[in-house]
Amino acid sequence: MKHEEKGDEFSPKEQAAFAALQREHMPPAALEEKTMSALKARGLLRAENAATARTWPKFAVAMSAAAACLLLGFVLGRWQTSPATPHAASSLFVLFLYGGDSESVHEESQVQEYRAWIQSIAQAGRLANGEKLKASGRVLRKINGQLQLHDLPLANSAGMLGGYFIIAAENYEAALKIAADCPHLKYGGAIELREIDAI
Repeated sequence: MKHEEKGDEFSPKEQAAFAALQREHMPPAALEEKTMSALKARGLLRAENAATARTWPKFAVAMSAAAACLLLGFVLGRWQTSPATPHAASSLFVLFLYGGDSESVHEESQVQEYRAWIQSIAQAGRLANGEKLKASGRVLRKINGQLQLHDLPLANSAGMLGGYFIIAAENYEAALKIAADCPHLKYGGAIELREIDAI
């Protein structure tokens, strides 16, 4: 009964013995059907339909969950502001955001103001890119062929670069108008406006 403990696995010797049996020594098909029916009646053998019937609900639930996750991801992705393609005839400008009131920059009302401004320029097709920068960083210089690393000044320094936006505008005056509406100026920050030189 060694092979019953392992399930339906047979040793190589047992497999060779079964393969050597000739067809006429095989039990009649009716005997196999009777044996299978008796095992099913005693609950020792599961019917294939019962196993399949239990598998379908699990499969349906898994597929429904996957479809719900896909739909949720699509909906959330559509809500996020994605940069619009800048106008082809426009020039690109960088707004470097310096300083500001770093202690209150995380107030929800201010965050909402920045988001509303970003969304308005994105919907107008003027936002190409933008990111808030972490306060930590290093300045790299080469002096006499040697690489020199210096930590950035403290995060609350008025001259600290805090982020940037790349915008599209027809000319410098149009870019200046967009930059002037940025909430960063309202909270004591400074904005450096530079045109990107198309090389």
